[in-house]
Amino acid sequence: MRLFTEQGCDRTTVEQICAAADISPSTFFRYFLVKEDAVLPDDTSPFPPYAGLPQPPEQAIRETLTALVAHHTGGAPAAALPRLTLIARTPSLRSRLWQRQEPLVSPTATDLALRTHRSDPHTLRTTAAALTALTTETVLHWAETDGTDSLRTLTGEAAARLGGMGL
Repeated sequence: MRLFTEQGCDRTTVEQICAAADISPSTFFRYFLVKEDAVLPDDTSPFPPYAGLPQPPEQAIRETLTALVAHHTGGAPAAALPRLTLIARTPSLRSRLWQRQEPLVSPTATDLALRTHRSDPHTLRTTAAALTALTTETVLHWAETDGTDSLRTLTGEAAARLGGMGL
């Protein structure tokens, strides 16, 4: 983060990152595919397995959005704000974040299926894709505005804009 903030992402090399972290490039690439990934959230699924009773679609969508926001912020929005601001304001980081959203669609669809007991794959995946994109754009907007507005409020407003989208 320090190097990216001081020099910019494009001017920071993997070798500089490795020197600052006292690791070898081979160690770095064991954990990260590209240097931008060092700033992005982990690829782990943001959803603990859901085993509760079926939820109404609106509740499932709200809880899914909450889990996706927690994924982007590591569960600590204030602590994540500098990292997310850097991502929002750096085109290569922003682009890499969007590239890494597609793998979130399947676990999001699975979570929605478990929460609602629905099984239509097309409905679940298109809803999951929309929620993933909505969350990413909301978190990036929040970071671009230096966290001025409540992330919870922005997420709620964005969800309300979905209108008739449902499961």
